[in-house]
Order: sequence, then C-alpha cells, then structure tokens
Amino acid sequence: SHRKLLNGNLENNLIISGESISGRLWHENYNEDFFSNLKKILKIYGNPKIILGIRNQKSFIPSVYMQYLHEEGVEDFNFLFDANNEGLRKHEDFLLMPKIKFLQENFTDIFIYSQESLLNRQNDFLIALKDFLELKQGISVLNNDFSNRGIKTELQVNLLKTLNKLNLRLKKNHPWLS
Repeated sequence: SHRKLLNGNLENNLIISGESISGRLWHENYNEDFFSNLKKILKIYGNPKIILGIRNQKSFIPSVYMQYLHEEGVEDFNFLFDANNEGLRKHEDFLLMPKIKFLQENFTDIFIYSQESLLNRQNDFLIALKDFLELKQGISVLNNDFSNRGIKTELQVNLLKTLNKLNLRLKKNHPWLS
C-alpha cells in the first residue's frame, strides 16, 4: 500500500511486479490494458526501469487457455483463440513489437528477457539482471523442487471444464454456498 511506501527506506529499490500490468487476459481490452497501465506507471513513477518477460506464443497461448480453465472457465479453446481471429483474444493481442516499441519510446532503461532464456541460461540471465538493476551483490535463487505441473491431457481439460460448469450451476442454484 502507499503507507508502506511512505514508511519505507527510499534509498532501497522498489520493485512493482504483476502479470496484470501487461493486461487482464479475460478483459475485453486486454491489449489496450498494457499501454494504459504503463502510461499510469510513467505518470506515477516518472521514468522507472522496466523489466518485460516474453514467452514463445506457441506455448503461451495454450498456457493462457489452461489459466482460463483454472479460473473457472468452461468454454472450449476456440472461445479464447482461433485461426479465424474470432476468439476473445485476437491475433494482434499477442504481437510483441508494438509493446516493445512503446517501451522504447517511453522509458530509458528496459530489460527484456524470454522465458526460454530464464529457463535455459539462468546464470546468464541473473548476471544480466544484476547488472541492469545495478546491484552490488549477486541475485540468489531459492532452490525448490516445485514446478507447475499444469494440465497435460485432453481428459484433464474436459474434466476441469465439467467441474467448472458444475461449480457455476451450484453457485447459481445455491448462492449461499459460494
């Protein structure tokens, strides 16, 4: 909250992070959210350092659908994204260059990394991030064996959709249960 900011040490780095800064995936104006949110950040914080993580669209788009299902979604994949550009998310929503260009035009210090570099070249990533943030010490990473298991099969997708539909029906018929 702003109270914590006001009581904090202003000599320390402040890191603001959140996937929703890039846009709310289920929001009608997902793509415009990115630009709107960054304009607000620019207005509030001046010219902060920006870190943007990007992901290969081939794995990102199915992952978005799996997240939709985890958040009680009940529709098929085509509801979210389809080849005819009729889904909730349009092809242009996933274009990265307009977003990168916006960042370059509005911010001085930008660090862009890919999920693949984070996973496959972690040491290089951490060194580059340390240098970007101008840290005196290295960045330590907690080792934990947890990894996102996710939804892997069509059976799991159908089961989760069925459970989500059942949940919606129960909430509708018995609102006091939610």
